[in-house]
Amino acid sequence: MRNRLKINRITDRNTTIEYLKADLVQSVGELFKALIKPDTEEIADRLANIVIISCVLGRRSGVSFQATNQALADKIDNTLQNVASDQNWYQDLVELRQYLEERKDRNR
Repeated sequence: MRNRLKINRITDRNTTIEYLKADLVQSVGELFKALIKPDTEEIADRLANIVIISCVLGRRSGVSFQATNQALADKIDNTLQNVASDQNWYQDLVELRQYLEERKDRNR
């Protein structure tokens, strides 16, 4: 009986991960469609879906929200160190890092 329960949990976990992966792909497609007719509210909604699904998918795969958050901060810092400051999106990353820091400070 225990083996059957364990198999069911594994199957449920794998099914959930597969649904999340499919939702992620669908959300990216919806984002691409939203970008055709620039509606900032719709684009923000699609981006929010992608972030939420990505975080939940990570958690279901064994990555904590904290680890994902730290990986995001590390990725931004590493990219800023390795990219020329005259590239178009350099300033976007600087502002994103600043936003995340301010948000972290407010939550303390």
